[in-house]
Amino acid sequence: EKCDFDRTEKRDVESPTKHVTEASLGGIVQASLTSKVVTTIEEFFWKCNFSYEIVAIRGVGQEPADRLWLTSRSGCVELKTSSKVCPRALVPE
Repeated sequence: EKCDFDRTEKRDVESPTKHVTEASLGGIVQASLTSKVVTTIEEFFWKCNFSYEIVAIRGVGQEPADRLWLTSRSGCVELKTSSKVCPRALVPE
């Protein structure tokens, strides 16, 4: 299993709440100010590759004839995190 940093993306998320302030003179609204909060979210993307194999071993498996490969698979997945810390523990190859 191996994870490599791919890219960073930023996006803005608007608060669903708006704040309205009105200024009036003699009971008549003269001006209004509308504000809202916008939060910038930074996301980090990782490409994680993995592979595995299932092997049946006879005895101690010292000779190639003592090993029977049953299946193997490999693949890749993209993971998203909120910090630039590798999401998977590093495994030596």
